[in-house]
Amino acid sequence: MVAAACGGSDNSSGGGGSGNDADAGKPVSGGSVTYGLEAETAGGWCLPEAQLAIAGIQVARTMYDTLTAPDENGDYVPFLAQSVEPNADYTQWTIKLREGVKFHDGTALDSTVVKNNIDAFRGQYPTRKSLLFVFVLSNIASVDVVAGVLQERAARGTAVLFSSHQLDVVERLCDDLVIIAGGTIRASGAREALRAEHSTRRYELISSGDAGWLRGEPGVQIIEFDGGYALFDVDSEATAQRVLRQAVALGDVASFSPQHPTLAQIFKEVIQ
Repeated sequence: MVAAACGGSDNSSGGGGSGNDADAGKPVSGGSVTYGLEAETAGGWCLPEAQLAIAGIQVARTMYDTLTAPDENGDYVPFLAQSVEPNADYTQWTIKLREGVKFHDGTALDSTVVKNNIDAFRGQYPTRKSLLFVFVLSNIASVDVVAGVLQERAARGTAVLFSSHQLDVVERLCDDLVIIAGGTIRASGAREALRAEHSTRRYELISSGDAGWLRGEPGVQIIEFDGGYALFDVDSEATAQRVLRQAVALGDVASFSPQHPTLAQIFKEVIQ
């Protein structure tokens, strides 16, 4: 291997430019950078089965986000995870995910996805041949989803008291709910009863045509609108039925359904 380098001189008029950043002008967005890697990655990008050298890891990091990531000091901190906490003797670790993280297709990142990925790296699936991480993660005894553990206990008749600010998790797990704010109970009752109690005349329309005609309908207030999709409030059930008839007359209707509020929406309403 032969390496060559060009040395500079004290003469500023020499060929590599003046070295004055002002000559470059004002930075603008756009352009491209071509970056050369020292090797190709031929084994694919399914990470549990991949055998990646440094070049492959660099490419993989442009495609995959991780639960943790190194900070400017080289310490690993939560990234997709909100927290990663051990117990007192470091034999059990609890991963709590950030809310609202989604894949490119809109699918939510949840604890089941994390468990499935860790189990794939551990070589727990016969159709996935984990090649490297099966050794790295060999000291993991099991990976459990907290929601699944709670549901299993509840199914056996155990009374489970679950307190959390992750309202989407509470909504999935709990049959009876209590919302407390400022030291007082603001709402309580069965999950579906609470949703019905705080529901409004809100409907979702999914159709093959453009739902823009809803803007001119009396008694209709549009909340969201995109092509054939519309989320809207009506002033009466009669208005909702009139909208449905008009939608059918204008084209194919894939869905027309009332929308009940989520627990997060109820929470915001009752604590105001």
